[in-house]
Amino acid sequence: MPKVVFGLSCAFLLFIAGIFFGLFNLEPAASLRRAIVMADQVYAQVVDRPADPFDRDYNLWVPARPTTWTGTTLPSAEMYGDYTLFSDLTREEARLVDAKGRVVHRWSLPQEAYWREGSGLPQPSRQTLLRWDKVQLFPDGRLLAVVMATNDTPYGRGLVMMDRDSRPLWSFQGFAHHSFAVTPEGHIFTLGQHIVDQAPGDVPKRWTPYIGDQLIELDGDGHLLREVDLVQAIVDSPLAGIADLVREHRNGDLFHANDVEYVDAAVAQAHPYARPGEVLVSFRELNLLALVDPATSTLDWAITGPWVAQHDPDLLPNGHILLFDNRGGLRRSNASRVLEIEPQTRAIVWSYEGSLEDPLDSPTRGSQERLPNGNTLITDSWGGRLLEVAPDGHAVWQYWNPGRPEEAPGMVASIRSGTRYRADQIHFLFNDGQLGGTLADAH
Repeated sequence: MPKVVFGLSCAFLLFIAGIFFGLFNLEPAASLRRAIVMADQVYAQVVDRPADPFDRDYNLWVPARPTTWTGTTLPSAEMYGDYTLFSDLTREEARLVDAKGRVVHRWSLPQEAYWREGSGLPQPSRQTLLRWDKVQLFPDGRLLAVVMATNDTPYGRGLVMMDRDSRPLWSFQGFAHHSFAVTPEGHIFTLGQHIVDQAPGDVPKRWTPYIGDQLIELDGDGHLLREVDLVQAIVDSPLAGIADLVREHRNGDLFHANDVEYVDAAVAQAHPYARPGEVLVSFRELNLLALVDPATSTLDWAITGPWVAQHDPDLLPNGHILLFDNRGGLRRSNASRVLEIEPQTRAIVWSYEGSLEDPLDSPTRGSQERLPNGNTLITDSWGGRLLEVAPDGHAVWQYWNPGRPEEAPGMVASIRSGTRYRADQIHFLFNDGQLGGTLADAH
C-alpha cells in the first residue's frame, strides 16, 4: 500500500507540474505541444500512407441534401452573364460551365508538375490532399489558382498561373493559401503562413507554437516583394487585447485569415474609411474584418458585426460590405447567410438566408459575388451548388455539382470560388463567333 500511495502521489505531482509548465509555456511543454501538433503530419509524410478523402474533418465530400440533385435549372431572362467558373475541392481542377451547366472548358494541373526541389515547399505525396481554393480567369484563358493541402500544417501550398491548356507559366512556391487579389498594376496580394515559436506582445505564450498569418505581395510573375506579419500588426494595434478571445485551436491556427480584397482608388472613394493601397483581410476566428497597410505593416481600421466565422468580404461600389456569414444565422441545419452591411452603422441592409426546405448551411468555406444587375451569385460549398438569387431572394439559376464518388454515392463534392463571366470577358473561347480552344475532353 505505501508503494501504491507513493506512485499515485508522484503521478498527481507530475500532473500538477504538467499544468504549471503548460500554463506558463515552460519547457518541455512547448516542445511537447509542437510534437503533438506535427506528429500526425510527420508520420503521414514518412509512411506516405494515402489519406482518406472522405474524412469528415476535411469536408471535401459532404453528405448530399434531400434537395441535392444532378443538374442545372434552366437559365432565365433574369440571369446575368454567360459562364460560371468554380473550383472543385476534391481535386486540383477548375471548370467553366455555361448557363445550362455544360462544361465548356476545364483546367487541371497537379502540383508535382511544377514543384521545385529546394523551394522550401514539401514535395507532394500520396497522403497530401491537394485542392484549388480561389481561382481567377483572364480573357486569354490564363488561370490563377491558389493551392491548399487539406491535411498538412501549414496547409497553404502556393499559387500557380497556367495557360488555357493548363500548362504552368509561373508558380509561387510558398505557404500561400485561401485567396488572392490582383491589383490594377498586376501585382498580387495573398495570404501566407509560417510556424511561430516566439509569441509577440499580448498573444498568450501558452499558444506557441502557432500558425502565424502573413500578408504577401507578389509581382505579376509571382516573385515575392514583401511580407507583413498579420499577428504582429494586430498586436501593435489598439486591438491587441482581442487575442485573449481566441480559443486554442487544435492545429495552432489561431486567427485563420481567409480572404484578401485590394482597395483601389474607386473602392476608396466609395468607402471613406479606406485608403488606396490598403488590403482588407478577413480573420475567421476573430469574426473580424481589418484594413492593413502593406507599406507600413499597420492595421488601420477594423470591424466586427452580426456575423460568425465569415468568408469572402467584398467592398461594394455603394459603400456597403457583402460577405458570407457561415454560422451567424443561429438556425439548426440552415445557419449560413449572405449579408450586405452598412459598415458605419453595422446595419443589415440585405440578406439571403435560405430556408429549412432549401437550406444555406455551409459551416466553412462559401463565397458570394454581387453581379452588375443587382443579383448575387452564391457558392454554397457544403451544398455542392452555385445559385444566383435576385434582390427579392428568389433563385434565377442553380447548378449542382454532378460529382458523386462510386465508393460513397451519398456524398457530393464540395465547391468553392464561383465567379460569373460574360462572353466578352473571356474571348479565348471564341474563334469567329464559334466555340474553340481545348474542348476535346470538356463535354
